[in-house]
Amino acid sequence: MKKILLSFIVIILISNSLTLHVYGEQILSDIKKKELIEKVDKLLKEGDNVNLRRNVNDVFLLGDIYSEEGEDKKAINLFTEALKVDAWRLEYQLKLAKLLTKNKEVNQAMQIAKIVYELAEEEKLVVEAEELLNNLDKNLLGKLKEKDIKQKKEIEDNIEIIIVPIGDVNKRLLSELREHLEKNIGIKFSFFKKELQSGNFDRSYAVLYVKKIFENITSSLSSYNIEQLLHEVNLKKSDVDIHEGKIKLIKTYFNKIPEGDKILKEFETNLKNLESEGQYDVDRIIGELRNILPIDKKSKIKGYLGITEVDLFGCDSNFLFAGAIENYGVVSYLRFKAIFNGETQNRHRLLERTLKQSLSSTLFILGIPRCITPNCVHGYPNNLYEHDQKSVEMCTQCSDRLNSYIKHNLDVDSVKK
Repeated sequence: MKKILLSFIVIILISNSLTLHVYGEQILSDIKKKELIEKVDKLLKEGDNVNLRRNVNDVFLLGDIYSEEGEDKKAINLFTEALKVDAWRLEYQLKLAKLLTKNKEVNQAMQIAKIVYELAEEEKLVVEAEELLNNLDKNLLGKLKEKDIKQKKEIEDNIEIIIVPIGDVNKRLLSELREHLEKNIGIKFSFFKKELQSGNFDRSYAVLYVKKIFENITSSLSSYNIEQLLHEVNLKKSDVDIHEGKIKLIKTYFNKIPEGDKILKEFETNLKNLESEGQYDVDRIIGELRNILPIDKKSKIKGYLGITEVDLFGCDSNFLFAGAIENYGVVSYLRFKAIFNGETQNRHRLLERTLKQSLSSTLFILGIPRCITPNCVHGYPNNLYEHDQKSVEMCTQCSDRLNSYIKHNLDVDSVKK
């Protein structure tokens, strides 16, 4: 039953591809520009990565406008914020690099131009990135072609993260994960003495199923037809913001279409089946970790990383791979498993996917913010495909920030001694 449900959820929750808007040399009126500024300001203040990603083209557009008007600092800020959630927009990575070069931020410009040069498939982008790099450092392109010599990190025992199993977890996976985390981060990782329980789920899969069906129906109807449906079942527009209101409208719609009885019966059967399994609120789980495992600032333990197989969500998201704040985080590997994605089993792939997310969450636990490098392990993935494109390695910026964190904490510890 669980396999059937998981396969079904995968089908109904596949994210729609973002429509890329080509703005070209679009000129906005003062009124439209003011509206765009207000919308972008609101998006950035909300701090919701999912919503920001949905509307990221507005942020890029406003950045383009500021760039054309010579407002370089404003453009740099907007391109940076947008690239944090859509780092694979290499054309904007290059625009940012050029603006940074213009404003004498040479080191950061070089790092970003290297990203475009190494990842871009479009010849135009590659040539422009190559030209920019040649202007910044004529020897750099030769160095990029040399094979990197990677040195193993020494494990620092005086800084420690505790891995906390939550629910029924794969012990072998966690054991391998711990070894790789130590190797990649360079600090000690230990296991908590016992498993914590995730409790009852916070949102059933039925909620997501109803939301998807509701969106499909309303997107196919005119505003007038929607108003008619609402009036027929005595609902206000605000009533369909809640789960029960959506169900009422869906049933009314099915009763009006050909073979509606059959479709309605299938809908009700699916709804009943999906009520029995669900997702867990990542904020609640992190809150419980905080309560159970408080941080003693004098201790070498700097944070707790929960690992679980339960499905996570936060706010209005369909799902989350993980959630993390300073000192605490939780990672779910459910959506990395072969059975969830209709793939053949491959533990190395499962470990690599889980490792990437755990590395990124660990950096958040240590207070290291998101970077804008698309293939950095700390880059923001909007889906599993983008997650798989990331490296297990940190970019220069994240690596420098991590080294600075370790050095600072060792200095503090040495002063205490």
